[in-house]
Amino acid sequence: MYSILSKIALLGLLSLFFSLHALSQNTAWGVYTAAFTYDDDRFLPNTRLPGLEVSGMGTDSKGSLYLGIHGAGVYRLDKGSDKYLELKAPREVKVFNINITALVVDKADRIWAGTSRGLAMFDGTDWVSYEKNEDDGFPFKSVSELYLAPDGKLYVSGFSSNMGIKGVPLNGAGLAVYDQGNWTVYNTENSDIPFDFVAHMIMDKAGILWMTAGREDEGLLRFDGKTFQLFNKAEDGLPNNMIRDIAVAPNGDLLIGTMKGIFRKTGEAWEQVLVTEESGSNTLNKLNAAFQPDVRSLAVDAKGTIWAGIYEEGIAQIKNGKLRSISMENAPVTSKHIQKIICAQDGKIWFLTGLKKENLTDAILMGTQEGGFNGLFSMQENDFKSLPGWTLYHTQNTTLDGISFREMAAAPGGKVWCANGGNELIYFDGKEWTKKQTNIESILAGVHCVALGDDGTVYAGSQGKGMEVYKNGQFTTYDKKNSEVGDVVIHLETAPGNVAWYATYQGVSKFADGKVEVFSKKTAGLPTNIIVDIATGADGSLWYASQKGVGRYHEGKWTFWDKKNSKLPGNFVETICAHSANDAWAISRRGMLHFDGSEWQVIENILGIEYGFTVIEAGPNGKVYLGTEDKGLLVYDGASWKQYHDGNSALYFPRINSLTVSADGIVWINNTVPVKTLSPGVSTVPGATAVPPSPEDILRKQIADFNPSGMLLRWKE
Repeated sequence: MYSILSKIALLGLLSLFFSLHALSQNTAWGVYTAAFTYDDDRFLPNTRLPGLEVSGMGTDSKGSLYLGIHGAGVYRLDKGSDKYLELKAPREVKVFNINITALVVDKADRIWAGTSRGLAMFDGTDWVSYEKNEDDGFPFKSVSELYLAPDGKLYVSGFSSNMGIKGVPLNGAGLAVYDQGNWTVYNTENSDIPFDFVAHMIMDKAGILWMTAGREDEGLLRFDGKTFQLFNKAEDGLPNNMIRDIAVAPNGDLLIGTMKGIFRKTGEAWEQVLVTEESGSNTLNKLNAAFQPDVRSLAVDAKGTIWAGIYEEGIAQIKNGKLRSISMENAPVTSKHIQKIICAQDGKIWFLTGLKKENLTDAILMGTQEGGFNGLFSMQENDFKSLPGWTLYHTQNTTLDGISFREMAAAPGGKVWCANGGNELIYFDGKEWTKKQTNIESILAGVHCVALGDDGTVYAGSQGKGMEVYKNGQFTTYDKKNSEVGDVVIHLETAPGNVAWYATYQGVSKFADGKVEVFSKKTAGLPTNIIVDIATGADGSLWYASQKGVGRYHEGKWTFWDKKNSKLPGNFVETICAHSANDAWAISRRGMLHFDGSEWQVIENILGIEYGFTVIEAGPNGKVYLGTEDKGLLVYDGASWKQYHDGNSALYFPRINSLTVSADGIVWINNTVPVKTLSPGVSTVPGATAVPPSPEDILRKQIADFNPSGMLLRWKE
């Protein structure tokens, strides 16, 4: 059945100090900037990050978020709070200043803060200072990086002089390891470490610590707890010495991000990570052998998804060989520069934004230009799992780059044809997805409705190029140039005997064997020529819905119903389905309707739901399938209704875009997040100035509209 298309007002250009795009109901987002905070599904316009440069973050066991902000100090945001609380230290803790360079929170909820003067630790009650001191072995005047290993050890890198002192060179002071109250220091004087400065530390599953070597990126350094081993391009085949970041995959593979792409180490060999398929709308569509992105940050989550911060581009998410871009253009990313990516144990991915100069070359070449506002944001994608009887198809597990279908037509055996409004049809044969290119050249006159004949013939309708008929592997076009079909097909359905019925602005037409019979006000006495939807019953009956009631054609006779001659509550009927000439269902602007063979009955509510219906379909055995705007799917079995939603089915999104049911009872459902209509810039008061949408309106709008590809579900009870 033809779904009701929501009328969405287009957002005009709005100049704001931040840009919010493409949030998702299936993705939990957090956005923390100096302009606003979005946390735990709450928009907090007055909760502002105390500074722009977040140098480190961590969460404790209570869910509180700790942020190290360079030039501002350390702040805590408690769960449910709308205020950042500053973490202050007594005056005697001299190493703790506002110039926070790194921050981590360990399993004991201790906060470790690296600063331009050393390292400070706060256990919730007491403070401990670590500064350059020969007695305890701490070698750093200033800390550059902190890494908390899975085994609980803290690894620290830094410099032998204070940061920010003019004219004082920043010389590395080696690698320090904190383990159960003791420090162990490795430098060029007491060990085989080749350089006194290291960065981008990470430990693999075997307990091997990997890091970059030298201030100018001298290659890759391996530390097994006893000895150091240097890998570089000249001697060891390293793809690039300019390593920006390092990550470890769940299978143990080592990945490095370089100025010329991402590389994976499997065994002794290095291979470039390439992406051959795109997932959804994508600006990073050149990540292949011909394009080697400048990777500035890198991480791999527990599922093996690669996250890479690409210079001047945003984020590349690489999952199952597919690339998806997350940028200021399509997500709530406040900067186009991703300085650091952290994969938390709870599944959240944290992104610290800002332009970080990795070395002297960067400082000269990159300048100080910055896109957007710095801060940090987090995202967490739901793990969609199929339930018994349900199969899920989306952009991550299919070859499809979008899953938003205007209409579908199901064939027995789990096969389905889908129309997405383009100039092609998408076909699934039960195993593989293929695109069938129609004869329509312009995507503006795309296919929006599809139906199947008895013998498998496919009928597709266009509102600019007539009808496409697919048979024996070929499309044949029927339009006003070569037939009586015309160019406009609003909707079509098939009836037994390979008959296709289609609606136009000139009435209803019957198409059989290439011939057309037109039923209109003039030829058949229809109350109107503008038909919004049609349906066919198993007995060959034809039903239509219009703004002037309902019509039925059965056994060569037309019958019409409106509010004057029936119990219809109004004349505008939006969509209709039918089992037979004596059993039809419809959606009107005043609720659900049912024709029981003698009269139309108004159904006041279904399981407490009165409005917000999107599509209705008649299935086998007298069943009725009713899609809703935000309440999932309602199914009538002939005696009672049952609701399906994310709590008792695989309908993770509550909105049903379209659905179809095959003769063998397989239900196909295309569902997404609900569409929330905003009308920015529109005033209902004559002569009044148009009021632009608020930042929260834009944010909520983007939450609803993100991931328009949605999800396709196959369900067999």
